Amino acid sequence: MKSFMTDDNLSLLNGTLYNEAGTPLFQSSLRSKQGEVALLALENVEEREAAQRLRGTLLYLPRTILPQLDAEEGYYIVDLIGCSSYDASGLLNGTITHVLNFGAGDIVEIQHTDGQTVLYPFTDAIFPEVDIQGRRVTLIPPEIV
Repeated sequence: MKSFMTDDNLSLLNGTLYNEAGTPLFQSSLRSKQGEVALLALENVEEREAAQRLRGTLLYLPRTILPQLDAEEGYYIVDLIGCSSYDASGLLNGTITHVLNFGAGDIVEIQHTDGQTVLYPFTDAIFPEVDIQGRRVTLIPPEIV
């Protein structure tokens, strides 16, 4: 898996940010980075109250400006969305519908073939095989005690 927050890629945050529909929202410039958190300045958002109203707003970069990855480098986490999920014996058990991150690591949402939606931590133990080219993952659900 490829992390976006590398020093080489941070310059991509200097430019236009979009909403999910692809509508331009802001011009941004990178102010600082600490770990996996980037602090941006947004054009026309100059007061603290205006910034606070944006809390929780999802901002997007166009995929076309991200560096192309080869198989050895991995993949972007968004590439998991739409992948089919199989159990250890190769039986289809669902589809990845979302990948979430609330700060403690990536969480994969799977819509199972029985209609149930379940969230799983994105770890090597739970997802031992990820085949982005084949659009499939192997899911070993954790034991529930």
